[in-house]
Parts: sequence; structure tokens; C-alpha cells
Amino acid sequence: MQKLFLFVALTLALPLIAQAQEASRVEVFGGYSYMRLEDQNIDGQDRDLNGYNVSGAITIFKKSIALKGDVSGHFGDLLTNVTPRTDLGQTLFLFGPQFTFRKSERIQPFAHALFGVARVKHENDAVPGDITDTGFAFALGGGVDVKGLGSKLAVRLIQADYVRTKLDLVNSGDSTSSNNIRISTGIVLRFGKIE
Repeated sequence: MQKLFLFVALTLALPLIAQAQEASRVEVFGGYSYMRLEDQNIDGQDRDLNGYNVSGAITIFKKSIALKGDVSGHFGDLLTNVTPRTDLGQTLFLFGPQFTFRKSERIQPFAHALFGVARVKHENDAVPGDITDTGFAFALGGGVDVKGLGSKLAVRLIQADYVRTKLDLVNSGDSTSSNNIRISTGIVLRFGKIE
């Protein structure tokens, strides 16, 4: 009798176990992003920049390992309370592996290591020509996605990254490293399944 009960219980639980182990093949994220940009040897103050973060991940191995492409842009004032205003923009183009912990169907934390380039642009209406530079960048971090109303929609509660850039804004031939924090939140769309 106990064996029969165990068999029936496992038979009923099997669809739930299998469902919890399903993984989406492709995930696309889009949302708001904040960056705390370390001082770039201008006035000793860090900058608060606001912008966007868009990424896509394709699962390639064991439902947990994905390849991820990430683009984010952050914008703000270089110098505050100064006219004419100097605008600052930084765009990151990053790529790398992502590991997603899929034990829970509803809450899925992830971690990633992304590498690529950063492009910084300073614009001032009173000075002709913009100051720009492109250099190496990487981001280490992760976050938590929470499943939405259906299986194709999730909310990225938080994604937090340590971002390091290496740029030469004054064309001195010597690049300066900058240690930054990026925090993002938004919506994740999921497509396809790996069973």
C-alpha cells in the first residue's frame, strides 16, 4: 500500500517538477538604469547618471549557462551650476557568459561577467567639437528576475553591476581606470523553451 501511495504521489508531482526545470531559450531585457560614475579627474566629485539598459541572452548549455549581449547608455551633467552646460554621456557595449540559478520557477537569480567597450562623450555648446574616447570596459554582477503573469514575462527586480572602464579623455596617451556602479530594473521577455 505504501509503494502504491508513493507511486501515485510521484506521478502527480512529476509534471510540477518538470515544469520547474523548464528554461527559456532566449531572454530579452529592457529598462531603466542608474550609474554612479567615479570622478574623471575633473573636480573630485562622482556623477549620478540616468539612462537605459537593454540586453539579450541565449541559453546554450544545461538550462543555466547563456551568452549575453548588453548595451546601456547613461547621461547627465559633467559640471553642475556652470553655464554653458556640459553634457556627459557614456555608452557600454558588453558581451559575456551568464549563469542563471533555476531551482525556483518564480524567482531566478543570475550572475554574469561581461566584457567590451565604453564610449564617453562630453558636449559643450560654447566649445566647438566634442571630447570623446572609446576604451576597454567590463562588468561583474547579477540580479533577480521574478516571473510575471505568464511564462513569457518577468520583472527584473534588480540588476547590480560593478563596472570598470579604462579611458583617455584628455588624449595624454595614458588611460585612467574608473570604478563605477550600475543598477538597472525593468521587464524581461522570454521566448522558446529548453526542456
